[in-house]
Amino acid sequence: MVFWTKTSVSKEWVIEEAEEGKSRNILIPVLMDQIGRESIPLGFRQRQWADLTGWHSSMTHQGFQQFVAGISRIAGPPSAQSAQGIQNRPGNVQEKALAKPIAIEHMVLVPKGSFKYGDERNLCPLNYDYYIDIYPVTNEQFKKFIEAGGYMMKQEHWSEEGWKWRKKNKVTQPCYWDDPGWTQPDHPVVGVSWYEAEAYAKSVGKRLPTEQEWEKAARGTDGRIYPWGDEFDKEKCNSGASGIGRTTLVTKYVNGLSPYGCYDMAGNVWVWTSSVYDNSGQYKVLRGGSWNLYAYYLRATYRNLNEPTDRIDDLGFRCLMALRRREDV
Repeated sequence: MVFWTKTSVSKEWVIEEAEEGKSRNILIPVLMDQIGRESIPLGFRQRQWADLTGWHSSMTHQGFQQFVAGISRIAGPPSAQSAQGIQNRPGNVQEKALAKPIAIEHMVLVPKGSFKYGDERNLCPLNYDYYIDIYPVTNEQFKKFIEAGGYMMKQEHWSEEGWKWRKKNKVTQPCYWDDPGWTQPDHPVVGVSWYEAEAYAKSVGKRLPTEQEWEKAARGTDGRIYPWGDEFDKEKCNSGASGIGRTTLVTKYVNGLSPYGCYDMAGNVWVWTSSVYDNSGQYKVLRGGSWNLYAYYLRATYRNLNEPTDRIDDLGFRCLMALRRREDV
């Protein structure tokens, strides 16, 4: 960790240690004084930092949450044992009782509280803590679902409607699963319908996020337009402006993290949510934009839609697990 202050920015040994952290991709920059970007050493000005100026030990301070997210990204999320301890803490219950503990791996905590929602930035209350996947579900993760017989376990994972769709269409794997261009292990899985995403989430003891839960994880509480701020930056996400033309490594864009430490909340792949788009109930909401779209569609507030049967090459998903207080259940 490097703490940038009016004094430290000129200390040679601080800069040397920061260079070491940067070269090993384990650097967590923290801003402690109100100094201009130009005061920070040149090689570090473009890196995302946690802003702790004016912080007074508040756990809900956005800069502190960014700081914790940075540590989580490098050190890893809580172990299964410590996560289970959180779930069993007095005053908290899981959304659904499960026969075995849930390992909160590759997830980050989004603390309860209101946030500025939508283009109008109206306050939206979310009165419970929740964990959300740090990046979209990868091909490697989804492969385990297939190998465990996830497409064959009706009573275990699938809704009645989803199971009927699966049987009618004889679906046994994602679309594009036989195309190596779309199935690199550490890239997001694509070509999955809403029903497949729902079944996978249930198989790991989680669920799909609502669009409100997704948006808070994507933009934080301050109403920013993109996960990293209000200005679009093609270097911070996989979009049409990147010119890559397909999915990328889910941890590629370190400087594009959301305030809570999530990757790919803008670009790479759209993600399914559990929310319906309108009163017809025919469409599910998609969020986040994808590798073939531009800045307008990658805003944290942009709502897209698809029928739950759609299976396309720029659409994936991520999962969520909420911890609700007893009075909120």
